[in-house]
Amino acid sequence: MTELTVASNTMPASIQDELAKKLAKINDTVGGGTSARIKTGGKTFTFPDNPDSKLAGPLPVVILGWVSENLYYGGKVFDEKNPEPPICWALGEEPKLLTPSDKPTDKQADSCGVCPMNEWESGIGKSKACKNTRKLAILRAASNSEDDQIFTLSVSPTGLKEFDGYVRKLAVKHAVPTMVITELSFDDDRAYPSLKFRAAEPNPNVELHWKRGEEALASLLVEPDPTEFQGAVERKNRAPTTAKAGGRSAGSRAV
Repeated sequence: MTELTVASNTMPASIQDELAKKLAKINDTVGGGTSARIKTGGKTFTFPDNPDSKLAGPLPVVILGWVSENLYYGGKVFDEKNPEPPICWALGEEPKLLTPSDKPTDKQADSCGVCPMNEWESGIGKSKACKNTRKLAILRAASNSEDDQIFTLSVSPTGLKEFDGYVRKLAVKHAVPTMVITELSFDDDRAYPSLKFRAAEPNPNVELHWKRGEEALASLLVEPDPTEFQGAVERKNRAPTTAKAGGRSAGSRAV
């Protein structure tokens, strides 16, 4: 991360008080409303409101907040092209205190801390069978309205160290990610999408974005909905039906 000066002492007193509380909890929130998810397949960023546009990055954004999310797919590797719901998951602000939701179809343990699927070497090689991620709430960097869409973006297990380190470096400068424009890019040394983070400049709309923190947290704590995965599978597998008249198939038009 390049050197960046963030003038935290120019923030309003009310925000400075909140900032102090956030900074005090930084080490608890990183390792050692609904929103729309941004996909990162193929080392490109795809926004749900513009699915035909794939951005290679760097992508400038504002990170409003984050939570930790553990996802267990029953030993399967998640495939964006053939999505299946996790069978056990956990969401929360502090990764060391995560406990599985009561909603999953096959809850693995009472606590992620004692779950055998969350131990190193429980997965392929030295990895964990349970996918540990950070789930971010972000805005486009140019956002200047309180009505602009909040998106979510998942940091893969391989990107956790990068993200947590980024958060800690900002904390040393008495700042949190909302106070800067963050450039997102992909690690060139990895074959699969693994995110990198760089503080590009102070956020000119920090006061506006700061006020959306609670809304962002609410969107982050929305649990996975297995019915959404099932709907995606059904749409993918739905066979075109030939119309009885006109020789036109029902699958030849948008529905």
